[in-house]
Amino acid sequence: MKNSLQGTSLLALVFAILFTGSLWADASPSAGKITFDRYYTVEFQDQRCGYARTAVRESADQITSLTYLRITLRQLGQDMLMVFKSTSHETPDGKFISMDQTLYTNGAEIAKTALLDGQDLVVTTTLFGRQVVERFPIPPDGFVTESAAETLIKPLLDKPGQRLKLTVLSLEGGSSPFLPMTLEVIGPETISAYGQAVSATKVAVTVTMGSVEFSSISWCDREGPIATRMQFGGFDIFLCAASKAQARKPSGGANLDIISRIVPKVPLTDSAKARRAVYRLKLKDPQAPMADLPQTDMQQTLARGADYVDIEVIRQDHQSYASVTAQQVPPELAKYLKSTLYLDWRTPSVTAAARQVPCDSDKPWDVALALWKYVDQAVYTKSLGVVYFDPASKVLASGKGDCTEHAVLLGALARARGLPSRIVVGLTQVPASAGRRMEFGYHAWTEVWIDGTWVSLDAALRQAPVDVGHIALGVSAADGSDPLRGVSAGLAQMIGNLQIEVLQQE
Repeated sequence: MKNSLQGTSLLALVFAILFTGSLWADASPSAGKITFDRYYTVEFQDQRCGYARTAVRESADQITSLTYLRITLRQLGQDMLMVFKSTSHETPDGKFISMDQTLYTNGAEIAKTALLDGQDLVVTTTLFGRQVVERFPIPPDGFVTESAAETLIKPLLDKPGQRLKLTVLSLEGGSSPFLPMTLEVIGPETISAYGQAVSATKVAVTVTMGSVEFSSISWCDREGPIATRMQFGGFDIFLCAASKAQARKPSGGANLDIISRIVPKVPLTDSAKARRAVYRLKLKDPQAPMADLPQTDMQQTLARGADYVDIEVIRQDHQSYASVTAQQVPPELAKYLKSTLYLDWRTPSVTAAARQVPCDSDKPWDVALALWKYVDQAVYTKSLGVVYFDPASKVLASGKGDCTEHAVLLGALARARGLPSRIVVGLTQVPASAGRRMEFGYHAWTEVWIDGTWVSLDAALRQAPVDVGHIALGVSAADGSDPLRGVSAGLAQMIGNLQIEVLQQE
């Protein structure tokens, strides 16, 4: 089980919003002149966890903006390394040429490349040798890279109150790579950087992803950012300029456990036996709007206010669909049968595994149960070492993973056997710590469609159907380059910022 869920993936998304660019491999003079080069220490929740570097190189025909981010995150005593690289190329007058990004997480590499093709931006995502190509129409008013936005704000730094509204390109931007950005000059302020007091200009930055706003403060000089702080949900991320030696000084990493567990005000006494539970979910920050939660066949919203939502979770009775002998999948569910970058069931190894899972019955429920049991055995090394998601073929080959790998493999195998599937991310009960009675931790599981009902199965916790201790925060078809597309932004707002109260249980 992944108690921080996508804590690290959401951090990657956040850092992608904060920075653009990447560390170059060739710094020979013929490649151009380096006009900006700055190192930063990185803190998460006031814990030193790594360093970043941003730089700009200019030549006669091109400006290259570069960033390198290297951080270590700790979860349940296990260290996880994350390295984020990005490079954007523009003409001297600011026209976009291309962008490349790579995210390394404990042995996995996710690479993205963006190029223009007519009126579209073409984004290619590569994972373990497999590619997904997506096309996005360019906004009517155009777009800029985040480094170009930084250049545009520089002439306004001595004019408090000045504001820029732009559309920026971010390859970690959820369902669209084009995100609205607002930069507002606040005014001069002295901050501590390089171990001394430094004069800077405070700039407020807001990036909107779907319905969620990510706000940060940057302190800039005429060269670029000196420091940046982003606070949202339960996240507090701070980057501060430092010498190369100080920035790269080894650090202990950031402990994700401090934001990954939630102690409910009223506990759920026995989720394994409970038939029904009603929860109130509320954000600690009263100014933050509560995101809409998904309606599933076991979870419904009963009431909501500006800062809370009440949901009812009812355990599913397998008798209602266990007798189904055959089913016809409607056309609107076609995306839940697709072989995708992560649910890659058309990979020969996954197809073969799905066919070889023994089942004495062709009933959909019996097939789903057989696959559910197989996944628990196939993922024989239960490990938190997989930082984000691994595709099903990789999970099958390594036999290693946590809740997300169980969910992905079961979802892919189900599709290979003709059962529509989707991934659910949310909360479930976890073993209590520090003498507390029980806690909720972030988790992932699978839903399989059987004759009109989405049935929840948890291969990691060996539950079929799942108990009422499962609270869905997001549901994904995993049909794009990101398995949590459209879900990550809302989750980021909740992690470390959520309160839970059990209102009813029976």
